[in-house]
Amino acid sequence: MVSSIMTARTFAIGDIHGHLDALTALIDSLDLQEDDRLVFLGDFVDKGPDSKGVLDYLIDLEKKHDCVFIRGNHEEWMLYGLDTPKDQAESEKLEYFWVKHGGGKTLSSYGAEDCATFRENIPDSHRQFLENTVTAYETESHVFVHAGWDSDKTMDEQERRTLRYRFLSEATPDPAFGKEIICGHSAMQNGHPAAKGNITCVDTIEGGWLTAYDITNSVYYQADKQGQTRKIAQAEEFCNEKHVPEFVWKITPEQDNKDKARKPQNRNKRFRS
Repeated sequence: MVSSIMTARTFAIGDIHGHLDALTALIDSLDLQEDDRLVFLGDFVDKGPDSKGVLDYLIDLEKKHDCVFIRGNHEEWMLYGLDTPKDQAESEKLEYFWVKHGGGKTLSSYGAEDCATFRENIPDSHRQFLENTVTAYETESHVFVHAGWDSDKTMDEQERRTLRYRFLSEATPDPAFGKEIICGHSAMQNGHPAAKGNITCVDTIEGGWLTAYDITNSVYYQADKQGQTRKIAQAEEFCNEKHVPEFVWKITPEQDNKDKARKPQNRNKRFRS
């Protein structure tokens, strides 16, 4: 009898943006094994219809599988929405900006029309989940990040603006870096992952598909918002993208210190790529 030994896989999952149906269909299609690892690249919330449902699902998924959750700019804005504003003007500014960029759908999923009600309605488990998201995740062969990465800097030297707000059009590939950088944030309108040198972007939800990149086997799994699935053999060469205007909120040194990169627990599992 010939035995088949499966190598543990690592998947990088692109921006979800509240699309629970696509997320559940995608995860179901992966046929996950015990030693597989899921690295979520951020922007779990906003824009789509069920951000609350997405966080419920991810919290439950972490109980069953090895997961890494990276903070995107939309989680950053959501956390600001959870903070008590200093004054009414700051509150109105935050709500206007967040709602304009998809936060209104998130508020609705929590049965709220404003940030004050949202702060009352959000479960403690969701708040804790958001606070525990990491800045980036680095291995011997890959860097996983929401937006951008400076290859000439260490993890601790990376700038928050780059990590969460740099678009692929602004990124400079660095083959000499020796690692593949996997990111989201830059929306690929045709629904296909894009490659730019040693950088691969898997933010495809605005093109109708949610992507999981199996970096172990170099295969892309996708699910659409109706739950249909497909596989893609390779990423396309980057040539075009669509993105929202860049905006970076001012934060205090105390907030920035809380947001320093940390390595997730490996749960006694060895990373394989």
